Amino acid sequence: MFCDEVEVHLKAGKGGDGAVSYRREKFISKGGPDGGDGGVGGNVVFKANENWNTLSDYKSQKLFKADNGGNGSKRNQAGASGEDLVLLVPVGTIVYEGDDVVADLTSHDEEFIAAKGGKGGFGNSHFTSSVRQTPDFAEIGEEGAEREVRLELRMVADVGIVGMPSCGKSTLISRVSNAKPKIGDYPFTTLIPNLGVVDLTQFGGDKGQSFLMADIPGLIEGASQGKGLGDDFLKHISRSGILIHMIDGGALDAVHDYTIIRKELELYDPTLISKIQLVVINKIDLLDEETSKLLKKDLEKSYPELKGRIMLISAVSGEGIKELVFKLFQELSKKPKQETQVKLDVVKVYKPHLEDDPRSVDVVFMYEVESEKFEPDVAFKLVPDNEKPKRRLFKVEGSRIEQIAKMTDLTKVNAIRRVYDVMEKMGVIQKLKRLGAEKGDYVKIAEAFFEYH
Repeated sequence: MFCDEVEVHLKAGKGGDGAVSYRREKFISKGGPDGGDGGVGGNVVFKANENWNTLSDYKSQKLFKADNGGNGSKRNQAGASGEDLVLLVPVGTIVYEGDDVVADLTSHDEEFIAAKGGKGGFGNSHFTSSVRQTPDFAEIGEEGAEREVRLELRMVADVGIVGMPSCGKSTLISRVSNAKPKIGDYPFTTLIPNLGVVDLTQFGGDKGQSFLMADIPGLIEGASQGKGLGDDFLKHISRSGILIHMIDGGALDAVHDYTIIRKELELYDPTLISKIQLVVINKIDLLDEETSKLLKKDLEKSYPELKGRIMLISAVSGEGIKELVFKLFQELSKKPKQETQVKLDVVKVYKPHLEDDPRSVDVVFMYEVESEKFEPDVAFKLVPDNEKPKRRLFKVEGSRIEQIAKMTDLTKVNAIRRVYDVMEKMGVIQKLKRLGAEKGDYVKIAEAFFEYH
């Protein structure tokens, strides 16, 4: 089943917890701490694969989780790293987060780490010092990244075929490539795009000469507004270097049909009109030579820029197909390699004071808070409101300090003391002093609150 757009929830693996352990062996006294580190959590990775052409595998399953890292253990044994979860997607898959493009996978085996696994926690052997010789705490493993993303497939083809329903697009791609589309003598036979490789050796070309061709379901007037199959599949021709505009030679008014589809392309995306176009009049096996020439002449009269770019073929009998294939290859060889990459919508927020060193910190005053919001003590609640002191809240930002706060076991007193040590070493205490912090004020780091002292 073809599917070109899905939404999925990704959860990277949590880092393993560090271990609290002490070396206990015969004849070795005061062995000291030997708790091992936790393993890194697994990443969630999207990997483009040219053998895939649909996102249907992600239609029924919505949650994808990578493995967690293993916990550390005694004798400084580190936990195993969590295995990455590699999700295969078709070449041409765009990854959105909200309305922003965060990745565009346009080549085989290209990878994108969509959710990064959490860091493993340090075991207690990391926290020994001259004043802390037997630490009774270790770090908690960091939570893995979690995000909602939308996947959208836009086929990467050298040539895209557009036209009215039943004009012969599927018949053509089945004759010149390895694609096997459904073919019928009724409108909208093609319900999904078809992608095929055109190998020129079958037409007398040299070995290695080939290109990709995409057949888009038939368009009608109003397609850009959603009529018929609407604009569901127009996105698949946005990456095509050349457009074949196919016209049914037996239509009542070929010029009118061409005008309608041209207008719909322009309404959907004005840049499509600027692409190299070949107009192909199909089904000439049903017409006499004079009628075919009149159709071509009428088109050139209405659109002079098409002169020399109109070809007559019969997808059924094969007449003119070889000439069309070599014309397309010639046009592709002349033009520079097309830029198929979608511009990423990543906006970088510059914080010069935080950019260079992940250990840098930024401290800001937020607002005054009511003490009772943070003080559950019963005796404090009995104090009249007008006598309750106001306390201020400060926020500390910085990648490393926030990571440390998230990975601290707040049930261990010595683990909390370590956070204060880190705040002192990283200059947080000094910056709080300069901002006028007083004993009893609150300091927020990530989602944890500490009392300033």
